[in-house]
Amino acid sequence: MENASRALMMAGGVLIALMIIGALLLMFNQISAYQKNNSDSQRDVQISNFNMDFARYSDSKNIKGVDIITLINKIIDYNTRANKAENNYVDYNIKMSIEVDKLKVFKTKYAVDGASLFPDKLIVGVGNNNFANAIATYSKYESIYTLPGMSRLASSYNRIKNSGYREGSKDYKNLIKEITGKNSENNIPSLQEIKEYSQYSEFKSSTFRTSKDPDYENGQIKTLYFEFVN
Repeated sequence: MENASRALMMAGGVLIALMIIGALLLMFNQISAYQKNNSDSQRDVQISNFNMDFARYSDSKNIKGVDIITLINKIIDYNTRANKAENNYVDYNIKMSIEVDKLKVFKTKYAVDGASLFPDKLIVGVGNNNFANAIATYSKYESIYTLPGMSRLASSYNRIKNSGYREGSKDYKNLIKEITGKNSENNIPSLQEIKEYSQYSEFKSSTFRTSKDPDYENGQIKTLYFEFVN
């Protein structure tokens, strides 16, 4: 009888232990599910905000070239970021790009002295980033000579070309200073840069529109598409 009681007590203890273990496993699974749902929710919010920051340009019926330049700078900045900072669900391994089409008409209209800064289709973000480099160059000149000064310089291209002054010479520098009202010994735009800036400034004030919906990868925006409005 005593042995039977002990056996029942042991069996009861085992049953209680199993019930406790089962309860702990259930609680652990519920916590894991909650954490996963919370993590998925945070990821969805971050990706949604990230996409919105870029897709809002495509949502506009018409945008100016200056907005395209802002977007290019944002894409270049994104592409140079390190992969996934802590608690950041944006995947920086997914490289972004922007395509701007129908520039053949733009080049015909705004090319200066037979030269153009643009291909027929501009692609920036992956691979060839010549235009991104041009943006950096002209932004630097605009900060030195101001926008009105660079505008005067662009409209004076033929005068500078026909002066016959050698680039970098004292006479050339003095002419740049006279036209812009600014003096800079170490950042003097070349004749080619002045010629291209004229087209660059026209690009900033031109109108563009979305040519098709953006591309996405794993729910994250990847490529945006625009075209010049003739």
